Amino acid sequence: MEETPIEEDHNVDQDQQDMFNDEFHPADLNNPDDEIGIGEGEGEGEGEAQVEGSDHESKFPPTPIVGSNNPCASQTSHFRLKKVINSRNVFSFKCSYLDCNWWLRSVKFTSSDRFAIRIYEKYHMCGSEHLTSHNHHAMTKVIGKYFEYRFPNGKGTSTRDMSNQLRTELGRKVRYWKIYKGMEHAKSNVRGTHKHEYAVLNAYQYMLEVENPGSKTTLSLDENGRFQYFFVSYAAWIIGFQEMRKVIAVGGTFLRSKYGGVLLSAVAQDAENHIFPVAFCEVDKECDASYEYFFQNMRCLVDDTDELYIISDRHPSIRKMVSIIYPASHYGCCMRHLGENIRNKFHNSMVVSHFYKVAKSYDICEFNDHFNQIRDLVPKATEALKHIGFHTWSRAFCLGNRYHLN
Repeated sequence: MEETPIEEDHNVDQDQQDMFNDEFHPADLNNPDDEIGIGEGEGEGEGEAQVEGSDHESKFPPTPIVGSNNPCASQTSHFRLKKVINSRNVFSFKCSYLDCNWWLRSVKFTSSDRFAIRIYEKYHMCGSEHLTSHNHHAMTKVIGKYFEYRFPNGKGTSTRDMSNQLRTELGRKVRYWKIYKGMEHAKSNVRGTHKHEYAVLNAYQYMLEVENPGSKTTLSLDENGRFQYFFVSYAAWIIGFQEMRKVIAVGGTFLRSKYGGVLLSAVAQDAENHIFPVAFCEVDKECDASYEYFFQNMRCLVDDTDELYIISDRHPSIRKMVSIIYPASHYGCCMRHLGENIRNKFHNSMVVSHFYKVAKSYDICEFNDHFNQIRDLVPKATEALKHIGFHTWSRAFCLGNRYHLN
């Protein structure tokens, strides 16, 4: 049966009005000695609140204190509760243990935002085995510990697989974000935290040089002794690049970790057109200072000659530092990166197709033929390509030897 809303009585005295004020008497529902909504007086009628228009018990008299009824009372432990009714006007909770009589029901006043406690059975009849001092939901650390054995090398199942395993093995549906955080805890338990890894970078640098003689490693710290830059080039990379075509692609990618940062890399291509790493460097961000540090360390490994061609994604700091640290080498932009920019800006697949034909043309006549077709389709695209410079992206006007690398 639907509850009749209670209208607030403005004629009650201050003591009776304060018993609905949370600031005056904040009640702990798990503390049986904290009487909710009961006055200080012990006389008849002083500890009762009369409610009209109720189809349930219209008052909440003090329950006799019987020690045997509550053998598990504790200030630091809590019972698990479940919602029975949760609406705008009515809140009702019961103990999750079926045989326990504890429950509370409150109804909202029609003229205010406050609630009146209608029924309150304050003593738990369940035993101490139903007490819990924490949230009954599993924390992310518990989930991480449960899946720890599935990450033997720091790599394991996906979040979707973990969610399915929790549903089939434990019969629980866990939110994605909690599973993701649990997966991070599992990885940290196996391979350590990012904070620990940064703390042992000096030891890692030393062991890297001991196990790989001839490698180039540098670690830079800021004025506060915190990590700033870390450059690495293995001896095998240094020796192997001497036999490669002298074309290097330089770029950066964001690191998705707690501390962020950017990973700068320099790669080449071997005889089978496979990616061959030359060096990498972890920095805080892509800027002039970070690329200056990167190229200065790479200058010790890669000579500045007229044969060297450096390709990038047109980041202004790369071009600036190449002109300063590698003045004798040639600079160009990545053909594929430029083609995707044209596709996203002009939204014309035919222009992109002709651009790749223009860029890969060795003959100037063939170059002009495809370039005129781009002008007929999208004149603004030809203006943008002219502004970038033909010598930076086309083979026909290349000042150095770019081979067939894009």
